Amino acid sequence: MTDVERQAEAAFQYRGNVTITLADGQSFEAYVSNRDLRPHPKLGAPFIDVLRAGSPGAPERIRLAQVASIALSGEDHAAFTPPAPADDE
Repeated sequence: MTDVERQAEAAFQYRGNVTITLADGQSFEAYVSNRDLRPHPKLGAPFIDVLRAGSPGAPERIRLAQVASIALSGEDHAAFTPPAPADDE
C-alpha cells in the first residue's frame, strides 16, 4: 500500500474535513465520502469521492493518481472527549 493509499483510507475513516493536495499543487479542504483503492473493472482506476468544503453539490470523484497527499486537518466531529469531572464543593 502506498502512502497516498494509506492517507486515503485514513481520510475515509476520519469524520471531519481533510486537506487534499493534488499533484498539480492545487490544495483544498473536503470530506472524503467514499474511496476505492483497487482498480475496478466498472469503476476504473482507484479513486476518492469528496465533498468540497463550502461547495454544495454532488460528490466529486478524484483519481488517486492525481493526489499528492491527504492531511487530516479538520475537527473529527464524532470524536468524544469526556467532560472533566465536576468539583463537588
